[in-house]
Amino acid sequence: MFYSFEHLLCYVFFSLSVDQVDTLWSCLATDAQCSDELFSWLLNQAKSKEQHALGMDALKHLYMKKLPSLEPETISMTGLGLFQQLCNLARLATAHLESPVKDVDIVGMNHLWRIALRVNNTGIM
Repeated sequence: MFYSFEHLLCYVFFSLSVDQVDTLWSCLATDAQCSDELFSWLLNQAKSKEQHALGMDALKHLYMKKLPSLEPETISMTGLGLFQQLCNLARLATAHLESPVKDVDIVGMNHLWRIALRVNNTGIM
């Protein structure tokens, strides 16, 4: 189901608002059959400069609010890859600042520790 949606989105220029990201998240992120498809699409958006569906505000929202809301026991390799990519983007975005944004580091480190200590998939850590 999500594949058809993803295929359609590849050919249309748009930018999702934070509210639209929240809606996608609430529908797909905790669904065992769809979550990895969502995470994969979000990861592709975060990695590619040619993808324009997610602005910096949406990426920050995913990193600071949405990913930490997932139960760390159930995170997949795709979800962890998305977290890693957003962590790298956050570090790049704050690297030029005179006083780095501590919230970004704190949220990322806390979530990473929660994953390391509680993940069920031994292939992740």
